Amino acid sequence: MKTSQNIASQKKVTSKQPVGMRFNSRDYPVAEMQPVWLAVLRTLVEQRGLDVRGLDLRSVSDIADCFVMASGTSQRHVQGLADKVKLTLEALGEKPQRMTGYENGEWILIDCGDLIVHLFYEPVRQYYEFDALWSAALPVQMDEELELRARKSRTGMFF
Repeated sequence: MKTSQNIASQKKVTSKQPVGMRFNSRDYPVAEMQPVWLAVLRTLVEQRGLDVRGLDLRSVSDIADCFVMASGTSQRHVQGLADKVKLTLEALGEKPQRMTGYENGEWILIDCGDLIVHLFYEPVRQYYEFDALWSAALPVQMDEELELRARKSRTGMFF
């Protein structure tokens, strides 16, 4: 079982970060974290994820700085999205701390500390109304081209 001290020892310690504290991107400029968020969003749009969105949680929760969410048309599609997200994160030097739900492919959670990726099979996302739970969070701003492509994959059921 990982403790907050074990997690902190895996992350880079800076002068702003006391030893033994959980890594928190609020200690770093936003520009350093957003490229990872946007890379994951781009990967999900390119892999034809549905209702792809990112939520900036820094003003509403301490759970994470960002949630990225997307849906798939089948359980296998959701697993494929998870595989591509994991490859994207590894290419950027990020290592997910935990991935759960991969076996059944209905709701896969990829925990990267302050970035958490939620991948849903479409009926599961509808059932849990996950988007409504976090409606107070601000959307992550995507570049214009990516936003246009993401809009084309919206089902109209969320946001």
